[in-house]
Amino acid sequence: MVEEVLSQNEIDALLSAISSGEMDADELKKEDQEKKVRVYDFKRALRFSKDQIRSISRIHENYARLLTTFFSAKLRTYVNISVASVDQIPYEEFIRSVPKMTILNTYSLKPLEGRIVMEINPNIAYAMLDRTLGGQGVSFNKVENLTEIETLLMSQLFEKASTKLQEAWASIVDIDPVMEDFEVNPQFLQMVSPNETVVVVSLNTAIGEASGMINICIPHIVLEPIISKLSVHYWMQTAGKKRNDEAYEKITKNIQQATVEVKPVLGESTITIEQFLKLGKKDIIRLDQSIESPLILEVNDEPKFLVQPGTYKNRMSVQILDTFKGGMKMGNDGKLSQDEIDALLDVSSTEDDDNSSSITNDFLSTMEIDTLGEIGNISFGSSATTLSTLLNEKVEITTPEVSVIAQEELKNFTFEPVSVQVNYLEGFSGKNVFVIKAEDAAIISDIMLGGDGRNPSEELNEIHLSAVQEAMNQMMGAAATSMSTVFNKRVDISPPTIHLEDPEKESEKTLGDDPFVKVTFQLKVGDLIDSTLFQLMPIQFGKELVNQLVSSESSEEEIASTVIEEQPTSHKEYNENYSEPEKNHSYAKDTKQFIGHHHLATEQSNVQQAEFSSFEPVTLNQTEQRNLDMLLDVPLKVTVELGRTKRTIKDILDLSQGSIVELDKLAGEPVDILVNEKRIATGEVVVIDENFGVRVTDILSQSDRLNKLK
Repeated sequence: MVEEVLSQNEIDALLSAISSGEMDADELKKEDQEKKVRVYDFKRALRFSKDQIRSISRIHENYARLLTTFFSAKLRTYVNISVASVDQIPYEEFIRSVPKMTILNTYSLKPLEGRIVMEINPNIAYAMLDRTLGGQGVSFNKVENLTEIETLLMSQLFEKASTKLQEAWASIVDIDPVMEDFEVNPQFLQMVSPNETVVVVSLNTAIGEASGMINICIPHIVLEPIISKLSVHYWMQTAGKKRNDEAYEKITKNIQQATVEVKPVLGESTITIEQFLKLGKKDIIRLDQSIESPLILEVNDEPKFLVQPGTYKNRMSVQILDTFKGGMKMGNDGKLSQDEIDALLDVSSTEDDDNSSSITNDFLSTMEIDTLGEIGNISFGSSATTLSTLLNEKVEITTPEVSVIAQEELKNFTFEPVSVQVNYLEGFSGKNVFVIKAEDAAIISDIMLGGDGRNPSEELNEIHLSAVQEAMNQMMGAAATSMSTVFNKRVDISPPTIHLEDPEKESEKTLGDDPFVKVTFQLKVGDLIDSTLFQLMPIQFGKELVNQLVSSESSEEEIASTVIEEQPTSHKEYNENYSEPEKNHSYAKDTKQFIGHHHLATEQSNVQQAEFSSFEPVTLNQTEQRNLDMLLDVPLKVTVELGRTKRTIKDILDLSQGSIVELDKLAGEPVDILVNEKRIATGEVVVIDENFGVRVTDILSQSDRLNKLK
């Protein structure tokens, strides 16, 4: 093809001959018609279409740009690389065109078969080498006398450049270029048969004052598996490929309808095989779970939530406290996580925090602070669920921090506030002021009015304030309902009123000028809001809440259940119930086991020996008996589950702080005891030294237990 293209001099000579009459134009046309039938040269078989050649050219134009950037940074000098031509020729012709002494690098392109060759003109290669060694980039040719150091430097330079080849071809195929060989004589380079068609990409290269060519030879066998992708049709298909929203929604919906198993774990322990075989009714197993710590809720055996146990609609249930982040539960070794250590040491506290704590302790006791925090946690847990429903976004309101602040400290707010006043009409007598950031209120109002919350209005008008007021009305209504449940009486509030005034003036007008309680919540709404929400109340009103809650709990303790209480104030009652088996039951005291952590030693029994001997065909000698005794010390994992239930993935995704999960067991029904994840017994929950425990009420026979472990 190349030899049929005339040079400019030949064109000028041809035109001159026609104009002078030396050549006849009609005769030329006649000769041209006779040449339409040509002899096909099988040695120059064209195996790539023009469309595919153009695709290869586009790929290497990108490659040339990447190499320009790479070598410019590496050599710290001017580098310009561009595609000069892309041709398909026999491999023999390419080898003949290569100088006798040059730089030849061969690369494998896994997972593609075969290898490719990159030929670098010595002028270019030595300019690169000179710059690498700190020179000016002078070109000189001594390819026949390369030292080992020069060979190593060149190899490393082009080996690092191979990553750009991977990047250039990424839109077509993922390849892993690896430099396999470094040669200077093309006669030693035989990759494919001489007649094999190859694509030769020539790159014009200029480095400083030096210039030359870089030729890349790609055999047809390398590109054959992906040749269908080297077309405009494929490129247009790839560029126009978009996600099918309908299919995406259908798949999402189907996944969300899939069910998973949910189970709260009351605690775990470890017993030996010997204790496992001796385990009987009324034996007590001490668990590793403190009654002060939250339980873990597992979803398909993966810990996902921290929960507290209780009852709901006469069923065993758990209430979500937070998501499980790992490292939050104290292990069997009694070690604390870093978060717990930091909390105990208060490593992040500042001098201002110390002053604030001092003021708080002057007005509120530790018990009152904890109780107010728990009230806020319960009431705003349900508020979070309500706000999540209104906004159709995941809402989290974290465990609050309680402090006492003076009136003038409200001047320290560094944001534009929005104040919401709530009056209690029934159940309590008092007022609260809630303070949120104006920018957060704008996002909430934007979603309430049909927006997505990402471009909220900068100024809040009456419509926006009405939307925020409605959201707060729904939240406070849910909080009042939760407080009714906690205090066991009707609690009613007035519709919230919203103000854009300074919170200092608003609180002074509403709450008076005395110091007051500030309850700080962390508010998160999807990826739109990560901010704080403040609740302000008079100190006397806060103390009234605490007194009423404590007095109601004291009356409930007298009639509380002996199995599991929802409030941690019944520890004494658990301990009293723990001693009842000795008083009220007539079974022999020496038949009772106390196993698990810190277990008491028990007298050796021959029961397990009889079980083992039934599997032995001959009498055991002393050595074999010792081996069996070793097996009796093998530990087994004991797990106690409060119950189980099935939930769809959609239900799991909707769970948030305050959500309640009902289980498959009725309140007071025995819990399941599992050994090595096999159910072997049931029991009732007790408390032992501030830890949960379980008293066995029903258990499989020894033979059935052994079969369960198979």
